[in-house]
Amino acid sequence: MGETNCASDFNYVLEYAGDDLRVPRQIILNNRQNSHSLGRKPSNSIVFGSITKPKLISGTHAVLSLIEENGVSKVLIRDNNSTHGTFVNGLKITTAKLKHGDTVVLGGIRHGLVY
Repeated sequence: MGETNCASDFNYVLEYAGDDLRVPRQIILNNRQNSHSLGRKPSNSIVFGSITKPKLISGTHAVLSLIEENGVSKVLIRDNNSTHGTFVNGLKITTAKLKHGDTVVLGGIRHGLVY
């Protein structure tokens, strides 16, 4: 998946690998839906939680969005000053460009997103 030309119709798909039934199995970013807020609050486009530790994910924890660099679209994740952090491949981030195969974890909870 990785990168694509902005002029074409495309989808970036992140697979949800957790057991929270409220979260869709696939989160899609494209040139029509180019941003998703992730968090515990119902106002987010993707609502996360944990049955055992709901407070590990902040109200508005992070934002996934498409950015353009030199005519190429990329997926960006930005932590929204969350209490327990956003991690890409085990590293705590504030902002990161995702690559195919990256794993995103919110708040240290073992269910994550795979790009």
